[in-house]
Amino acid sequence: MSDRIFNFSAGPAVLPESVLRQAQKDLWNVRDSGIGVAEHSHRGKVFDKIFAETEAAARELGGIPDNYKVLFLQGGATLQFSMVPMCLLPKGRTADYLNTGVWSQKAIAEAKKVGDVHIAASSEDTKFDRIPDVASIRYSANPAYVHFTSNNTIYGTQWTTEPPVPAGASFYVVPRLGVEHELLPKRLRLRTGAWLEPNLVRGSQLRPHVTFGFEVFTLRVIDDWSISAALDAAPRYFAASVGIGWWR
Repeated sequence: MSDRIFNFSAGPAVLPESVLRQAQKDLWNVRDSGIGVAEHSHRGKVFDKIFAETEAAARELGGIPDNYKVLFLQGGATLQFSMVPMCLLPKGRTADYLNTGVWSQKAIAEAKKVGDVHIAASSEDTKFDRIPDVASIRYSANPAYVHFTSNNTIYGTQWTTEPPVPAGASFYVVPRLGVEHELLPKRLRLRTGAWLEPNLVRGSQLRPHVTFGFEVFTLRVIDDWSISAALDAAPRYFAASVGIGWWR
């Protein structure tokens, strides 16, 4: 008779025995390195490979495209209740929440520590025995974001489809300043400039960019053929490009 008990709770639950055995082995000696995974340097090659494989598996499982970052953070979902408004709720804006249970309540409580919160819909009056009807949702005029808990494990309720959210509208005027000079007339043209990048989170600080580029005119018959290169640098950002084209 096995001494194992299968836990089918909504939170931590039973795992395949093969997974547990592998974790047991790796805790003692991961990948035959002679060191347990908890003892390895987080800057070492063994852990780097584990980290890369974990991110790749997360992207495959969740269908996460390359233009999205995968963040490995401590604190679990509860920490996200704080991080979401800290990152997405600028001063003077309102965040809308759909209150459908304990997890929604915890998220609302954390958001209120950061800024203004509007409860757009709630089933608290009936002890969270249902998902609010979509027609009952009343969003604020211009919410910074909308938060809802898709699966309320404690109450056994779940949104079968994502609730509709108000369409956001953004209009940016991006100031750019630049100069150019033909260092060698009709042969070499230099240009430099600067511009401010608007932040996707409205109300956040703009990021300054500095640009530099040049064009070398290689052939002049009917059209002006040229080879060009450009650099764009900003805090935590750098881009370079090379092109060939013609001007009529």
